[in-house]
Amino acid sequence: MNTRTDIFLLRWKAGDNPDQQALVDEAVGRAETYREAGASCFFAPGLRDPELVARLCEAVALPVNVLMLPDMVSPAELAGAGVARISWGGWPWRDAMSGLEKAAGELYA
Repeated sequence: MNTRTDIFLLRWKAGDNPDQQALVDEAVGRAETYREAGASCFFAPGLRDPELVARLCEAVALPVNVLMLPDMVSPAELAGAGVARISWGGWPWRDAMSGLEKAAGELYA
């Protein structure tokens, strides 16, 4: 069972800084509760800082999954921080649609 916490993502979407040690500490507690309930993976979208990602991965007994955001370090760096899985969410689709919209606009201009 994959579990997730949106405490980082909600801050990021609100324009606030999600990269805070206090939020990592809260996420660690949630991950432990989820693990005890039978979870097999912990998804923490919105956390971006590689040092905090590494701290989360070290503190959580489950494989950690993060969401690749536009301002993140490379997938290789995330893997080096201990991330087990990287989700891309809707970013590739949004990028493709943006390119298509631009191309269509130029074509029909």
